Amino acid sequence: MAFILVKHTMYISVSRAAIGIVLASAIVGLVIMANRDLSYESS
Repeated sequence: MAFILVKHTMYISVSRAAIGIVLASAIVGLVIMANRDLSYESS
């Protein structure tokens, strides 16, 4: 019972970390694209 609970909490934390990584990479990608657009407009 306790092992299943620990496994469940580990799964939740891992999925949260994965979601955080995906969100962070998406934000970084958007920022890079925005910076490229700005640099193209200025040049």
